[in-house]
Amino acid sequence: MSTPELLAFDDHREDGDFLVHSPDGVVARIQVGVWSGRSFTATTPDGAPLCSGRSRGIFSTWWDAVDPAGAPLVSLRRSGWGGSRTHVDLGGRAMTLHGSFSGRQWRLEDEREEVVLSSATTTGFFTFRPHAWEVQGHRNPLTLAQVVAVVQLFRLSQKAQAAAAAAAQ
Repeated sequence: MSTPELLAFDDHREDGDFLVHSPDGVVARIQVGVWSGRSFTATTPDGAPLCSGRSRGIFSTWWDAVDPAGAPLVSLRRSGWGGSRTHVDLGGRAMTLHGSFSGRQWRLEDEREEVVLSSATTTGFFTFRPHAWEVQGHRNPLTLAQVVAVVQLFRLSQKAQAAAAAAAQ
């Protein structure tokens, strides 16, 4: 299955899942770990496994995703508290995710600093769903599982960082 150039990642649950839409319909369903919110499992609309991921630890800045066979798919490492640069390893391909402090808009660049993915928010600035993104693939070198893993790992890391900041106040 080829990866659509445009994907919308919902930030609200429908029947317990976060949906990923292409212009043709739902392409993935994401289930987030209820207890900690630091893990996820993604499936195709018909329930076939796509990928899964989680944080390496409760205070870790490392996040990893694997394919259905358990092989490494994506590793993501946040740089520093509030940093706007996130390092991404896609099976040996080093990439950098650049984003604003709030993470509402971001772009994933390859080693040549060419944009691979970029996002736009789908909600207003004052919202209870700040992690709803429309993701655009550029030159589309990534599989659907890789795109879902990158976006969901980044979303989980953003939410974990926001929760830690709120707890510190």
